[in-house]
Amino acid sequence: MGEEAECECEAGAPAWMATFCDLATLLLTFFVLLLSFAEMDAAKFRAAVGSIQEAFGVQVERPGHLEALSTTPVEISPTEAIPWTPLTANQLAALQQIERFIRQRKLDGDMEVSVDERGVVVRLKDRLVFAPGEARLRREADPVLAEVLGMIDAFPQGLSVEGHTDDLPINTNKFGSNWDLSTARATAVLQRLEALGDVHVDKLTVVGHADRQPLVPNTSQENRAKNRRVEFVFARPQAQGKGPVGMIKPLGGAGGPGRPAPASGGPGSGQEATPGDEGAPAGMGQPIGPVIDLGM
Repeated sequence: MGEEAECECEAGAPAWMATFCDLATLLLTFFVLLLSFAEMDAAKFRAAVGSIQEAFGVQVERPGHLEALSTTPVEISPTEAIPWTPLTANQLAALQQIERFIRQRKLDGDMEVSVDERGVVVRLKDRLVFAPGEARLRREADPVLAEVLGMIDAFPQGLSVEGHTDDLPINTNKFGSNWDLSTARATAVLQRLEALGDVHVDKLTVVGHADRQPLVPNTSQENRAKNRRVEFVFARPQAQGKGPVGMIKPLGGAGGPGRPAPASGGPGSGQEATPGDEGAPAGMGQPIGPVIDLGM
């Protein structure tokens, strides 16, 4: 074999390197130009950088800048639970008696007893005591009202008889609105209680709520039947000598138990609802609908 010819290389960089450098410079200039036209949100950029740092476990402490929006100190006072006195032995016996009456008469679907912030509530569906659209009591209502009457002595704080209707409007010769119907029904029940036994009228209050305090939405006939009712609210005293929440002052000054008013109300039947006791919390003791005192 002959001697290999020596490779003769030109001095300097190869020719393609110049073209490559020109292309890289043009690309760099192009991206710099794009960046100059872009608007960078500093807050978003810091948030993105912070997310990346957290993902990689990098923690950097930087001093922050706080801007005071208000110089007035804000005090948050805790809401205290209302201390209720426990039910007495007589009151518990009265509740057990009326629950036995409901079971014996098989009135589970038409009559119920519950305890809430207003006190002890005995709830009757309207079909148990009234004909549709009427305020005249059925004869079958007397045994039920007699049982309710037997609870009055066990709850000396007072009794509020409250009438409720559904949202279907009524306009008859007797009743121009649901306000009239609910109030007339509550009044008829109270008058019947007086006829059945010895009742201290100054401890009784009549309230008409119309359709303003439904138990369930008025979206079906079944729900409307649940909302048409009469409630007997036996006031439950608070501890430390305070009056019950939602106390209503009947016209004339005698106190009677009521219930809190909803956030939004509607027009009544022209009669004014009396305000609640001064000691009651804000928003309480203002029933929607007329309040009638039959003891004056």
